[in-house]
Amino acid sequence: MLPDTKDTFYISIINEWLDASAATNFHPSKSCISKSRCQICSSFHNTKLHRDKTNVSILSTPEGFTDTASKVNSEQCFSLRSTDKKNSKPMKYLMSTAVAYVNGMPVRIILDSASEINFISSDCAISLGLKRNRIHSSVSGINGLAQDIKYETNAIISNKDNSFNESLKFMAVPKISSVTPSCHLDISKRSLPKHIKLADPSFHKPAKISMLLGAQVFFKIIKADQIKINDSITLQNSVFNYIVTGGLPTADDKLHCFLLSEQEGLENLISKFWQLESFEDESLNLNSQTKLCEDNFVNNHRRDQTGHYIVQMAFLKEPSCLGESKQTAIRRLNSLWRKLEANPNLQQLYRNFIHEYLDMGHMEQVFEVSEPTVAYYMPYHGVLRPDSKSTALRIVFDASCATSTGESLNSILANGGVIQDELFAILLRLRKNRIGLISDIKKMFRMIFIDESQRDLLRIVWKENIDDSIKTYKMNRVVYGTTCAPYLAQRVLKQLVMDDGHNYPLAASAVSSDMYMDDLLTGAADIYSAKQLKEQLIALFRGGGMQLHKWSSNCKELLANSEVSDGDVSLTIPDETKALGLLWRPQKDSLAFSVSANVDTCESCKITKRSVLSTTARIFDPLGLISPVVTKAKLVMQELWRLKLDWNDSLPIQVESQWKRFVTFLSTINTLNIPRYIFLDYALKIELHGFADSSEKAYGAAIYVRCLNNSGEISTNLLCSKSRIAPLKSVTIPRLELCAAVLLAKLAQKTITSMKISFHSTVLWTDSTIVLAWIQKDPSVLKPFVRNRVSAIQNITEVSAWQHVPSKENPADIISRGIDSEKIRDCNLWWFGPSFLQDHSVVSPCVCSDINDNELYQRELKKTPTDPVCLVVQGQEVLPLINNCSSFTRLQRVIGWCVRFVRNAKNSLQPSKGNLTSPELFKSLMCLVKNVQANCFAQEIQCLKSGQQLPNSSSLINLSPFLDEQDILRVGGRLQNSNLPIETKHPILLPYNNHFSDLVINHFHVLYLHTGAEATLANIRTKFWLINVRNYVRKIIRKRIPCLKVSAKGSNQVMADLPSSRVNISRVFTRVGIDFCGPFSIKLLSGRFKKSYKCYICIFICFVVKSVHLEIVNSCSTDAFIGALKRFIARRGKPSDIYSDNGTNFVGANNELRKIIKVHAGKDNVIRVVTVKTNKGIYQRPVNKIIKLPFYD
Repeated sequence: MLPDTKDTFYISIINEWLDASAATNFHPSKSCISKSRCQICSSFHNTKLHRDKTNVSILSTPEGFTDTASKVNSEQCFSLRSTDKKNSKPMKYLMSTAVAYVNGMPVRIILDSASEINFISSDCAISLGLKRNRIHSSVSGINGLAQDIKYETNAIISNKDNSFNESLKFMAVPKISSVTPSCHLDISKRSLPKHIKLADPSFHKPAKISMLLGAQVFFKIIKADQIKINDSITLQNSVFNYIVTGGLPTADDKLHCFLLSEQEGLENLISKFWQLESFEDESLNLNSQTKLCEDNFVNNHRRDQTGHYIVQMAFLKEPSCLGESKQTAIRRLNSLWRKLEANPNLQQLYRNFIHEYLDMGHMEQVFEVSEPTVAYYMPYHGVLRPDSKSTALRIVFDASCATSTGESLNSILANGGVIQDELFAILLRLRKNRIGLISDIKKMFRMIFIDESQRDLLRIVWKENIDDSIKTYKMNRVVYGTTCAPYLAQRVLKQLVMDDGHNYPLAASAVSSDMYMDDLLTGAADIYSAKQLKEQLIALFRGGGMQLHKWSSNCKELLANSEVSDGDVSLTIPDETKALGLLWRPQKDSLAFSVSANVDTCESCKITKRSVLSTTARIFDPLGLISPVVTKAKLVMQELWRLKLDWNDSLPIQVESQWKRFVTFLSTINTLNIPRYIFLDYALKIELHGFADSSEKAYGAAIYVRCLNNSGEISTNLLCSKSRIAPLKSVTIPRLELCAAVLLAKLAQKTITSMKISFHSTVLWTDSTIVLAWIQKDPSVLKPFVRNRVSAIQNITEVSAWQHVPSKENPADIISRGIDSEKIRDCNLWWFGPSFLQDHSVVSPCVCSDINDNELYQRELKKTPTDPVCLVVQGQEVLPLINNCSSFTRLQRVIGWCVRFVRNAKNSLQPSKGNLTSPELFKSLMCLVKNVQANCFAQEIQCLKSGQQLPNSSSLINLSPFLDEQDILRVGGRLQNSNLPIETKHPILLPYNNHFSDLVINHFHVLYLHTGAEATLANIRTKFWLINVRNYVRKIIRKRIPCLKVSAKGSNQVMADLPSSRVNISRVFTRVGIDFCGPFSIKLLSGRFKKSYKCYICIFICFVVKSVHLEIVNSCSTDAFIGALKRFIARRGKPSDIYSDNGTNFVGANNELRKIIKVHAGKDNVIRVVTVKTNKGIYQRPVNKIIKLPFYD
């Protein structure tokens, strides 16, 4: 039947009269005769019409898509959200989405101007029928993380009316992003214009993104105009119509994440080789997921009648959040069958695997037509294992494949972590038993049932041939590929020991401590115990519905009783077998390596940093048995880091030749035969000896076991070791030696805990006398770097356990310097330790010399007091005393009395009495100065002591400072040859803005009777030189209350505003001020006996521009001034205002100039107008009233 025509996904296809199978003329599917199938689900419809049941199309949005259904997992990316300060509502910011057309079909796209490449999802490419070309490329994104690209394709993008067409190249990726937006957004309160056509009408509904268009076409799509709806919403015009941008409020207060990755950069992981690392702490943290898994197991596990355990998976989220996954599984199956058709052998391996699951009842076919409410379909792929005798093909189920909601089964499952012992400890214990025994659990995961209520979450699809119909199956056992599978398997073994272990004590102990996932590496001291152990192990696992197989041992009698029904157990001792990454050769009872360095060392071949790392990573050495060889490889890697080469850059010639030599002889490691059993039979004494050493390039630690039996035979063997590369930043050798000692202490502690035997004694050796001296010290007297590591050593080990060994007899020296792989085989010092361990009485080969005078040793000691004198004059106790004292004299005398007390305590026979003497006061002053200088000029003093130049930032660099015989910092200069006292030639330096400097300034100011700043400064410089002293002295003196009162100034009258005639622009000499100066003597005629006359000068000053006019007058009379005024007016013009100091001549002139010159009578002889002479000129003024003066009578 034709799909629902209401779905927008099919509208364009129906309009073009396409049918559901052949895409020809429209007809019902019943009458379609085409045999072609959908490439995704193999159903009878055209691939272009395929849609998921819940996620209907590339474009359409799932019905009923709610906030709770929009939760996405940690694979998906961060959804931008902010909070509005006004209403505090969370905001979701919209991506730039639009609907484009490819081959006439609508596709939801996202625009990203920050992407150089265009992307298309693989699902979309298949649905559109685009041809994909295989490529090999890599795309890097945020934080430098890379994504491999396998396919590319070409497509023509257009808008609805075909006015825009662009042919683009796309990179095909599994998924561009999760659903966008991450939750449904409410737009009912947003009034979007109805006449505006949107590029994505469903922009507010969560839906998949099928394409990403990058910078190549971004600005061709975007148009210039915008429409701003409000503060948060803007419509951006484009060739696809208007794109909605901005933010919308949402009720969802959750943060959604897409494309979040916890991948740590490879650069950071490799660089950990040469960091100052601590020994790994493998302690398990009971986090929330671990507790959840534990509670879930305890409450829900049970056993059936056969003893098998039935368990449930623990969920972080409800399984209902999973979306549709069947179509993805079908698509992956069809892709797999296209591969299998070209490889019949691989095809048969897949069939055998599926048939085995069905025959053993580990899965069952599902016949129900209707889908359950919650189901999850797992895609799968095969991993070929040519070296495996039992399983040539292992199927891995992909429970991390995301559903339509973005969640996967693994993303909602809890991970209980690791509850078994670590690999290092298990391999150590493998070496302690004379008889070794190795086995593993046959199909361990598949021996554990999953509760029937959860089996629909473990579904798969399969078909026998490419043209067969697809069948559905569900697993009923624990599935590898799920997050919880390792935890459930380990927890079942633990529960098995708890339930039945009391009946099988030997087996219970082995399973609890010697199991690593499904591998068992254990042993026994004798054949009888080994047989008992094996029988109990078989019985214990049989009770839990499990079977042990692939038995290996160095004892033939143990293998003779093995069941060989599986055909995978030999009755003879095998040549070699794998033991957690190492090779065990039971016939020789030795451990070996299988290292393959597939590197071409010819001249034409290119060796890069990538190939160096690849070869180094192939050397798997969990016990550190070949640490010196690995050190060589690590040093090459560190050198490449120091050179800052890229991964694909060729190596420099010198490094390349060094690496080629290393690789050429690397295969000689495979010829090593290292004894597995390290003890002696009937040992009376077992000792643990550890050695530590460091060089400039690396440091390391090695552990040896020394045994002495009742016949007097002694053996020593290498047990394990650890190596570290010195950091790129330079570190002193003693500090690196101390790091090696810390590594040895932790390695020894780990070894003792893991071996689970009682050592008679533990001796730790180092060839560094400085480190031994530090270990003997109280950590509180050491500087932080050394103190922290010495504290760790003292907490882990006994101080008495540390001994000194010469460098030539220290096997850890081989780790620190590295050794070529062809030489390590014959290096007895490495395999068996120093020769003195073979002696019956182990005595330290040498006695440590006194290192108290060693500079490197002293450098790490705190400057702490060692006697009462230092307690006063050098300790930090002096500084609080200085800060709490307000008088220089009192402070000097207090320190002087302390100095006398100390001297009297030392020389009680001749104590000093009476008042303090001048030498005692001088000594106390020097003590104060040294403490102040040590606190304020520590860097400069250190540089001068070490013979280095002062830093350019130092405030003393221009003063040429030096240290005198008493280590007092003084000013240099050019007066060395002067006979002046040293205090004058080279004053003592004191810091600026220091309390002691304040006391000195106050002392000299008062001593010389409250002198001013300059005088005080001159007096101070007879003994001291203060930094930035001039302003500093003024500041201190101004703070003194008595000086402040004496220097106080009286109050001053505030001057009035200047008159307008002084501040407004006018012509020169329009407003003038006048005054007289003199008298002066002048001669009218030149000559010796000519008479001199007294004269004065009348000064005229312009108020505006301050121009000056001078007139000579013979007296200060009014007439003389009027004459001068007339000459001034004749020369400069008549002023409008004249200002004076009201001198008598000026007042008289003013009155003179104001006289009535002439009266004017009218026709009736009445005087109504007069001519008046004023200082401003001659004017006619009307007469208002005439008064007859008395003297006219």
